[in-house]
Amino acid sequence: MEIEFSPTALKDLSLIKRSYSNASKNRLTRILQSIEETPFSGFASPEALKHELSGKWSRELSKKDRVIYSVEDNIIKIHSLPGHYKK
Repeated sequence: MEIEFSPTALKDLSLIKRSYSNASKNRLTRILQSIEETPFSGFASPEALKHELSGKWSRELSKKDRVIYSVEDNIIKIHSLPGHYKK
């Protein structure tokens, strides 16, 4: 599968590269690899989101940060990285 980043996620990624610890960066790398291999199961507690975020999934980057993504036609779209359930 191919991974695409939304404009918001690209900004988030830039922030992570500048401000987050190496452990968090390594965890993000592992999460992205897991999403690519098994989008709906695996590492970092995948969770199907509900209500206005229905159709999207999240994985835990840290206690306060989530990776929000969706999967369509073999394309994984990363919507946001830090924060908690941004639209």
